Amino acid sequence: MEIPETWQLRPMTEVADFINGFPFKPSDWKKRGLPIVRIQNLNDPRAEFNYFDGEIDETYVVDNEDLLLSWSASLGVYVWRRGTAVINQHIFKVLPRSSIDKRFLYYVAHKAIADLKKRVHGSTMTHFKREELDATLIPIPPLLEQERIASILSTVDDSIQKTDEIITETQRLKNGLTQHLMEKGIAHTESEQTEIGEVPKGWQLVECEKLCHEITVGIVVTPAKYYVDSGVSCLRSFNILENAIDETDLVYISQEANKLHSKSILHAGDVVTVRTGKPGISCVVPESLEGTNCVDLIILRPDDRVESEFLSRFLNSENARRQILSWQGGSMQQHLNITMIKQLRVPVPEKSEQKKIVEVLTTVEGKLRQERVRKTQLQRLKTGMMQALLTGRVRVGVD
Repeated sequence: MEIPETWQLRPMTEVADFINGFPFKPSDWKKRGLPIVRIQNLNDPRAEFNYFDGEIDETYVVDNEDLLLSWSASLGVYVWRRGTAVINQHIFKVLPRSSIDKRFLYYVAHKAIADLKKRVHGSTMTHFKREELDATLIPIPPLLEQERIASILSTVDDSIQKTDEIITETQRLKNGLTQHLMEKGIAHTESEQTEIGEVPKGWQLVECEKLCHEITVGIVVTPAKYYVDSGVSCLRSFNILENAIDETDLVYISQEANKLHSKSILHAGDVVTVRTGKPGISCVVPESLEGTNCVDLIILRPDDRVESEFLSRFLNSENARRQILSWQGGSMQQHLNITMIKQLRVPVPEKSEQKKIVEVLTTVEGKLRQERVRKTQLQRLKTGMMQALLTGRVRVGVD
């Protein structure tokens, strides 16, 4: 690696100390005490903590702004910001040595770990050893330049965090608005209680099966055997978002396989619903994907009484989830069967009101898409800036 003359290439273990977490056993877990930071707590802020209420060496204690590096199962570098806690094994507490800026170390270590995964094991790397840290060289500029680089990258991170907060708040608004419209409608003054909860007076409750010409399922029998490099594009569950389709990373099947599974050929206006993974997530097939096939998705073909866009939004609503939960014993399982979809009771207003509801929700969804695009752009900007700044290809001024 070529670096500026005033920079140094140094092993990661020379610029910081890496303290492995304590090997807590399930018998150590308590209901209260200090949170035990495990890898799932780093990757998912909603993951529940276990706690430890005994005595422990201070080296295993972390606090806000400490650097953590997970080295098994899920590799990554993190800044801890959830209060005093203790770290479990497979997580290093990273303590920068003198003349190393902590924020700079976070960014350069993040890039180094990403490069290490590609170099050693590719994208499937799930753990590494301390020896690999010894062999991993990172470029170190003078301290003032470290601080300046970290400040610039932190500005982009702040923008990403603010965008995340807007996305979260907009999603919350959308969920609340969807629930309100499904229970109150537009300009209704009266509502009534039904077996699925409150709905506007005058709306009909109709089983989903009776609102559709057909409800079927996409290719489910060893679909991978049909995949080819090019041919008929095919949607899978992770292409399906709430009322949107992510067309990246499509798979393809042959024309022969497409004919063999003609019932799962999609048409514009079909509603597709995820069966496994994130069951119930639904969207409408646009005209641009007419003729696409699909894998393991439930396909609904609405009749003239219901707008496809309205039905999709109902399937994504809390009302639909409540019905499914009641059949699954109170916990949303990772699999949704076609019978459940057929039995869903759908509150159906006049088509003119369906269109108005869709218009209102589309406005909020547009804002959500806009912020998600902005987040993606910021993440790409950050990646490019890290590549340029952390290698010295682009230098920053130092007062």
